[in-house]
Amino acid sequence: MSSASFVLVIDFEPRSLAKTRAVLEQAGHTVRSASSGKELKEILEREMPAVVLMEPMLPGQDGFKLCQAIKRRAQVMPLTVIVASRIYRGARYRNMAKEAGADGYFERPQQDDQIMAIINRVVPRIENGTL
Repeated sequence: MSSASFVLVIDFEPRSLAKTRAVLEQAGHTVRSASSGKELKEILEREMPAVVLMEPMLPGQDGFKLCQAIKRRAQVMPLTVIVASRIYRGARYRNMAKEAGADGYFERPQQDDQIMAIINRVVPRIENGTL
């Protein structure tokens, strides 16, 4: 499987993490998961996913600041960050995600059906070098 289909999911809620992971794996993506900013940083030290799908509400860490840090790191190699939140909703948080450098934002669970549409739209652009 190409590295372009490697998706890193970060979510503090185990059921949500398991559900998202299952959907992505069923579609053929390689998935790693983290439930904290610390775990995310440890994974990013070893591997570089094509996409990070993250809940910004994380234990002990501001997920929007974490998004900024990921995007700074991604200057060396392109990395797409999508904020997918159950907690933070509305235009204010959409703007915060955009200001943090996120490439996308959606609210869960109402928009969970968009996960695959977003990933499928992003991955070909990464593979083609147009992202």
